[in-house]
Amino acid sequence: FRAAGEKPGKWKALLLMQDALGNEVDRQSQQWKGLAGYKMMPYEMEWRTVPLATARICFSLIWDGDEPGNFMLADVSMVQRQKTPLEDWTGEWIRPGDRPDEPPRKMFFRTAFAVPSDLRKAWLAINSDDQVIGIYINGVQLPKLVNADSYNVPDAIHVDSYLTPGRNVLAVQAYNFNVLGGLIADLTLIMPDRRQTIGTCAAWRSCSNEQEGWYKTDFDDRAWAGSVAMGRGKATPFGVLERPRIQETGKLELHNLEIIPCEEKPFAIAVKVDYSIVQEGDIEMAFYLAGNPILPPRGFKLATVKVEPESKQWYGKLPYPDFLPSGQLELRVDAPGLERQAARRALTVPDFDRPNCSASLRINDHFSGEMNWNGLSLPLLHHWCGSDGQMTEELMGLCRENKIPFYVGNHYSAWGWRPDGQHDFTVMDHYAYRMLEVDPNAKFTLQIAADNYHNWELRTWLEAHPSECARREDGGTVLKQIHSASNVKVVSHASKPWREELRRSLAALARHLKQSPYGHRALCIQPISGMGGEWYMWGTFDTGGGTERLDYSQPFQEYFADFALQKYGTLDAVNQAWRTDYSSTAEISIPSVAERDRNDWFEFLDARTSRRTIDFRQAVSELMADNVIAMCDAIKSGSGERMYAGSFYGYTTYVTDPMPTRSEGGHFALGRVLRSPRVDYLTHLLRYADRMAGEPAGFMTPESSLLLHGKVPFVQADIRTHRLAADSPDAQYGRLRNLQDGIAVIRRDFSNALVNGVGYEFGYYGNGWIAADRRLMQVVGRCREIEAEVQASDTRRLDTENSIAVIVDDIVTYFSAQCSPLHNISMKYQMPEFYKTGCGMDTYLLEDLELMPEYRCYVFLNAYRITPEQENWINAHLKRGGKVLAFVYAAGCVGESGINPERVQDITGIKTEVREKQCPARITYVENTAKVGKYLPVGGSFGSGVHLGPVFIPQAGQVLAKLEGEDTPAVVVKDFGDHTVCYSSIPGLSAELLRGLAECAEIPIINASWTDATYVGDNLFAVHTGAGGKRVFRVPKKYQAGNATELFTGKKYPIRDGKFTMCLEPVST
Repeated sequence: FRAAGEKPGKWKALLLMQDALGNEVDRQSQQWKGLAGYKMMPYEMEWRTVPLATARICFSLIWDGDEPGNFMLADVSMVQRQKTPLEDWTGEWIRPGDRPDEPPRKMFFRTAFAVPSDLRKAWLAINSDDQVIGIYINGVQLPKLVNADSYNVPDAIHVDSYLTPGRNVLAVQAYNFNVLGGLIADLTLIMPDRRQTIGTCAAWRSCSNEQEGWYKTDFDDRAWAGSVAMGRGKATPFGVLERPRIQETGKLELHNLEIIPCEEKPFAIAVKVDYSIVQEGDIEMAFYLAGNPILPPRGFKLATVKVEPESKQWYGKLPYPDFLPSGQLELRVDAPGLERQAARRALTVPDFDRPNCSASLRINDHFSGEMNWNGLSLPLLHHWCGSDGQMTEELMGLCRENKIPFYVGNHYSAWGWRPDGQHDFTVMDHYAYRMLEVDPNAKFTLQIAADNYHNWELRTWLEAHPSECARREDGGTVLKQIHSASNVKVVSHASKPWREELRRSLAALARHLKQSPYGHRALCIQPISGMGGEWYMWGTFDTGGGTERLDYSQPFQEYFADFALQKYGTLDAVNQAWRTDYSSTAEISIPSVAERDRNDWFEFLDARTSRRTIDFRQAVSELMADNVIAMCDAIKSGSGERMYAGSFYGYTTYVTDPMPTRSEGGHFALGRVLRSPRVDYLTHLLRYADRMAGEPAGFMTPESSLLLHGKVPFVQADIRTHRLAADSPDAQYGRLRNLQDGIAVIRRDFSNALVNGVGYEFGYYGNGWIAADRRLMQVVGRCREIEAEVQASDTRRLDTENSIAVIVDDIVTYFSAQCSPLHNISMKYQMPEFYKTGCGMDTYLLEDLELMPEYRCYVFLNAYRITPEQENWINAHLKRGGKVLAFVYAAGCVGESGINPERVQDITGIKTEVREKQCPARITYVENTAKVGKYLPVGGSFGSGVHLGPVFIPQAGQVLAKLEGEDTPAVVVKDFGDHTVCYSSIPGLSAELLRGLAECAEIPIINASWTDATYVGDNLFAVHTGAGGKRVFRVPKKYQAGNATELFTGKKYPIRDGKFTMCLEPVST
């Protein structure tokens, strides 16, 4: 590169390598001083994952001065490489033929074939959309596949040692999460002078229901249907999938296997093996423990030993972990070429003392989540490892390397429920042991499905109880669309028999887990149900104009009648509240879809005319909350109070677009769950709206209320990395552009969680997620180390000195018009503004107002429903002592007694007039002398522009902004002497106004940059930046001297006069 002329200052030369889809492969940079003359930059890289057909090399110059600079693309070139030839598939994609018009969930396939007597080698290439659960040859289960859960990454393994001359049977179980679903496989038999490939095709026998012994050689599959063949390559929805090659391995012959008595404690197995090598190559011997039904069918792998070519004997001691069973067992050696039956020996394991481990999950004195196991502190940071196929050595090995011993096992598809009550939890035993096999230090939570949609076993229960089905308004039970499946039936969440059945079953499961040899490793159970498994009401995502709106079943009708009588006391009181004329309790009915969708006054329902709809929404939320509590109670009771229980619930700060019927979602009785002593923790997801690098991200729940009530909050970071295909349906939820983005985003989300006392859960749903990338897992490993450092410190959450108290209300959703954008604006668009202020924020439920610690600044985000008791508390305790309060839009105007616009003035103390029409929710800032208006850009605009009504016009206070295009006051501030109130007539406050409010309340502004996201705690803060550059950070008064330590690097920065300076890389945390 040759530059003409020279500009003083710093330049950074940056080389990027991208694949054909624009995913970053590697980067290299150098600092240059000036641009005169020629510059040379050596660049070497190695592509380690898959054959690379095309690469794009981008050379760029970035101005690295203190102020933002320009990004200049100087040269783009293409590098071509010969593509490695791979064989095409013989097999086709197939799916079960017994339900050809219905997307399958569980898929079972079988085929019989003949093996010639002169077979030399055989290998199987296989892939499934979405998971390969199990592969059996002649009734023997093969080891787990590395890519079993990756629908676009096939596996290839040697299988010749499983085959015998003559008739053989290959059986495969697969699982489908989404709407497609299928299997493709090639079994290649290699003889001295020929080869034969047996591929998946329509002739393969198939079924979508599991049957006893379906994988065994002698199983009669004549009643099974053929398969539906869907083709291969571009002709299928699965696209082009290249068949993988197989790595050659050696073979050995076993001469003797001897178990030698060993008296060591803890117990160990001494073993001597004599062998000879019959085929050169890489050979490993694996030692398996079997002979007990709680162990996986193929056994529990104790150890793997590499065979040395020059040796003919191996002697060693195999560790025997404390979670394995005792009694009469069997030791088996497995290696390529071994006769499987000859490599077995009986083994007697004496009873031994197992550790009496205790675990605790609690909120500590510093209002931070804390987990202990046997006296050791466990990180709250943990891995969501998903189903069986995702518990691979590669994936969990990365967790083990980075010292992350805590997992959430998502085994909800089947967990041993039986219709006769004689539950068989062997499948859970096998699942636990597969996890412990990969990571012997693992401690885990189990996610368990409590409905027939997620757990196929429970379909038989619903078939036996058809009256317990959820129903549409027209009485139909077959729902066209539930999440990703079509034409399904689901159980009503109001079904009493279903709840009691699940309570008994979960209690039995918890009891079984704690009584098992591995019980001290099973810490928690997390029951899931509803849309997404997150306890959303069925039908919440309905986009069919009300055709899928629920629930008009008899169980829900009865529940709703009981709810009404409990709330109002008598049938006469119900009739008076609802303006109905029921003559008996049996006549109490759910409002029609048309009634549920009606609005009374612009964005709101009036309790005087729509009380039945308001009560219906309350009933839905309280039902879902009570179900969560009931399931958690069963788990804790069944375990003898030795297990912890929690669930997904309480998404109150992200009530937004994906749910057209958001007010009926069922998540708006969070206070009910928080007050229950039977729920220990709650999990939520990262906000979908702002997950990209450079954006602030955030939580879906009021995390400070959870801490206040002693519930440990967890956030699931199901981050889509650059490894995810750009055209994947999952890419719409925030797919990151490159590795640098991934590093910055992991650090950002972890830091936000750590600052706020929230546990960080990183999810794995396939190769496009965090756990599939070693480099990103190293970042997670460093996060774990930092968490341990902070856990050992006295860092306090609920930091009243450095934070704004943000007040949100979930109950107000009962009073909102069904498809009103009001809460979208109040929450989705508002939350990012707080992170730009440069100070901290703690988010609480409105109903926790009296329990909260005292802050200096309170922002009431969507407090459109404020009870008289809450109003009295605000007047008595918050409107004093120089506090700063902010209210927005229709503060306090709706409630149990109906709509009262005058309540806005009562709550705020500022006179308002009501304009009963809609107008754009957008304002323009004007000149002012108010302290809170210090940062407002005069002439600048803020707001969504969405039309809302009515409009509340403030008539007092200093004007900070006017409605856009009008000379009408919109935002005012008024000093009342002992407190200050800011009122905005649109829902939302800009970052500039929030920073002014914070300074007025003497809350320190740590970071003055408007483009960064800043998370602030007691002695800890984090900054996520997109632009990068020089920053001057100001620290609270008690840290005016000393050093600030950047925890990811360990670098120290001297604090002088209460501030320190550092330069941030672009897209970093």
